Amino acid sequence: MVTGVSAGPATISYTVAASGGCAEAKATKDVTINAAPSVAAISGTASACVGGTTTLSTTTTGGAWSRLEHGGCHR
Repeated sequence: MVTGVSAGPATISYTVAASGGCAEAKATKDVTINAAPSVAAISGTASACVGGTTTLSTTTTGGAWSRLEHGGCHR
């Protein structure tokens, strides 16, 4: 497993040490590490009672809204 540390190109190498009079062996692979996605803050009223509504928004596009219910009035 390889863990990306920062976005950009990287070369990954795998080397087997020399053994039994044979030279070491090496393989490489060029990879691109993509930047992690980020999301802007959600704005809007932070509470709504049963039967009521509130409007929330974010400037980030391409995501999906979901909810986590805790019962009663949501805050």
